[in-house]
Amino acid sequence: MSNNGDKHYLRAATRLGDFQPVIAHQAIYSSVGVKLIDSGVRVDSALYDRLLKHKLRVPIEKCLRAENTVTRDELGALAERLVAERSFYGQLVADVDDRAALLGAIARIGLPPPIAFRLTVARDCHSAVFEHSMQVTLIALYLGIRQQLAAGELRALAAAGLAA
Repeated sequence: MSNNGDKHYLRAATRLGDFQPVIAHQAIYSSVGVKLIDSGVRVDSALYDRLLKHKLRVPIEKCLRAENTVTRDELGALAERLVAERSFYGQLVADVDDRAALLGAIARIGLPPPIAFRLTVARDCHSAVFEHSMQVTLIALYLGIRQQLAAGELRALAAAGLAA
């Protein structure tokens, strides 16, 4: 078995390529320098076993790009929907200033390509995990707002919540 981390994530990342273009934007190498996949190759579930057999030099999400990745706007829309539809989250941001701080942190979150790819895998392959990550983010931001964290700290907290 490989030492790639989570084989379930690797399966989901390669499965994503079965229903949308996922391209290796850089060659993927094993930890001992064997080229497994060349740059420009479309990656799908047919490549899962090849990747699973090797420890990778760099994490898979740093090598792959999906066509339709998660955006800040999409994250903001999900946060707004959860706040509107679920009374618990609505109560967290009942105060207008709290709501603005929370949604502002999500709107300005940094989404480097590897993070956007991981979130896209979650959104498209495990939607419950994606929504759970946003729920963790909302609670983390609420706690950060209560602690009067600065805007930059709230953005970092939002990124950490999404990675949970």
